[in-house]
Amino acid sequence: MYNMSRQQYMRETDRLKTSYNTEFPTAAVAAIAVFVNSWRYTINIKIINKYEKELANFLYGHIPLKEYF
Repeated sequence: MYNMSRQQYMRETDRLKTSYNTEFPTAAVAAIAVFVNSWRYTINIKIINKYEKELANFLYGHIPLKEYF
């Protein structure tokens, strides 16, 4: 870094800026994807809690749970 000419230094900073600009949308898209997945996860938990009793009765009728509990 210290042995660079001014032209090399400007070229290197431009390269770093462009790499940062290309990496930023990827991070934003990843954050949005994580947010959407967490939102869907909470909706799925609410649906499961709503039908939990019916689901438990269905599983109890079809799977021998007494072997495990």
